Amino acid sequence: MIKNAIIIIAAALALTSNTGCKDLKPNSPLEEEMKDSIGKVIPGVRYIGINIQERQDVTVTLGSKSLYNSSEQKQQEYVEQLAKMTVHFFEENNYLDDGKVIFVPNETTLPTDSDPKKEYDMKLEQLLGQGK
Repeated sequence: MIKNAIIIIAAALALTSNTGCKDLKPNSPLEEEMKDSIGKVIPGVRYIGINIQERQDVTVTLGSKSLYNSSEQKQQEYVEQLAKMTVHFFEENNYLDDGKVIFVPNETTLPTDSDPKKEYDMKLEQLLGQGK
């Protein structure tokens, strides 16, 4: 019985030491900060959604007809800015992995799966690799 307890405790300690420990706080305040920043640096945004799945995968959705209809080059520039912002706001408090930006023309309501969209990879691994 004691032997089993020791094995369980040792396994738990090994698991925590391999995954690293971060003092994880709620992301909500950081999401609001990032939304405010996005509104200041990307003109014409009417809807901003930030979704962080399991503290790893970040999706930023921007609703704006003008952004949706802008050139692919301009959208890529915004994706690069958003990737840097994502790392700045969320790297310390999460275990970032994948990131994507979705542009939708819907400006007034929460976008749905049936809305047209343009989706881009943030390529967070390139930014995260620089800090190591």
